[in-house]
Amino acid sequence: RGVTMTRIEIKYQYTVGFARRATWKFLRRYGRRGFILAGAAFVIGISRVLMQLNGQLTVSLLLMPLLIPLVWAVTIRRATKLALALRDSHVVVTIDEQGVSFETTEHRSFTAWPSLGEVWMFGDVWLLFPYGSRVGSAYTAIPVKAMTPEFLSVMSQKLSEHGTIVRD
Repeated sequence: RGVTMTRIEIKYQYTVGFARRATWKFLRRYGRRGFILAGAAFVIGISRVLMQLNGQLTVSLLLMPLLIPLVWAVTIRRATKLALALRDSHVVVTIDEQGVSFETTEHRSFTAWPSLGEVWMFGDVWLLFPYGSRVGSAYTAIPVKAMTPEFLSVMSQKLSEHGTIVRD
């Protein structure tokens, strides 16, 4: 059955570099569909040019691929501003029987295990989506290097136990 535990804490620093790396991981995975759609729009736009259909729709289709880098730049800038705005960049992650919490000197958030919708695991960072990645881009990042073997073991057990979607 489940792992019996009291509390396991890990600590890390939410730096600008970490915020950017985590955001890049998110964008590369989440943004795949956008690249496919932008590529298809561009091909349709080229087809329309070849058919001499040069209206606003054609121009829009040809410019659509430029939106992706713009959206990505805005997203990375927002993550950077958030990291810079923190008065205390030290984060304490606590897992216990009820769920996982993230705490700084200014803020505390908690997600119960059954409510944790999805986790994306990368080699250097895990992204935890409290409502799942389909609902939006709200996630919390944890650097793998801050995770102890005990934390990894219990976290993996709890994710499995509660049916959380895990993507490697």
